[in-house]
Amino acid sequence: MGNGFDIRVDTAPFVEGLREFVRQVPFAMSFAMNSTGKDALAYMRSDVQRIFTIRTNLDRLGINAKWSTKHDLSLVLGSEFNISVLEVLGGMKTGKGGHDVAVPMVGPGAPRPTITAMTRPSKWPKAQLADSSGTFIGTVKTKKGDVRGVWRRVGRSEATGKIVRGGGKGKGARHGLKLLYELLPSVNIDARWPMKEQVEHVWAGRFPVHAQEAIEYAIRTSHEKAGRTHVAGMRYGVGSNQHAGKLVPGRF
Repeated sequence: MGNGFDIRVDTAPFVEGLREFVRQVPFAMSFAMNSTGKDALAYMRSDVQRIFTIRTNLDRLGINAKWSTKHDLSLVLGSEFNISVLEVLGGMKTGKGGHDVAVPMVGPGAPRPTITAMTRPSKWPKAQLADSSGTFIGTVKTKKGDVRGVWRRVGRSEATGKIVRGGGKGKGARHGLKLLYELLPSVNIDARWPMKEQVEHVWAGRFPVHAQEAIEYAIRTSHEKAGRTHVAGMRYGVGSNQHAGKLVPGRF
């Protein structure tokens, strides 16, 4: 047999690093999921201002998450407020305790000046009824049929032509009723908050980036713990490459 070389490779450090990497994979995936979840929350909290009229900071802070852990690779994103379920999915809203749902009217002199305005507490049915201005709950025959609601007695002023409380005074003044709230057993809420689409949009763009960063970090640290260093695109080795492949004189 001629002279030659035996090639021997010490694989123990690589195996140790691989074992450490396997232990770190759940942590890396949890980190990537939570990092993407934070991106999604930031986007949702910002975009919700475009969809709704934000009344207080609580509305925005209600958007939160149940975070992932290395022991439970699941992440839940959503709102802590139950009312948001109807805003996201749509559906029927029913009054609590057998009470009706008060639907505010929109327009000049109505509880909501515009469709995007909020209904302030001073304009809520209870506050309106407490005001001694001829406001009452009742069913009134209208062109659309019988309407149960919170009504106010009003009139059109002969001098200005404007609608005023209690009816205008004067020979030519006209009197009538103004609907403030319609009272209904239930009301259909249209889905307005595309939360699912928001999360999917962020997840598609950000999770691959966070996952790659987390895996690269896990590879680097796992081999460092096993006494090896890692340089992208190069073989693993330490010091004088004592664990790298050795050429040993031999025969074959």
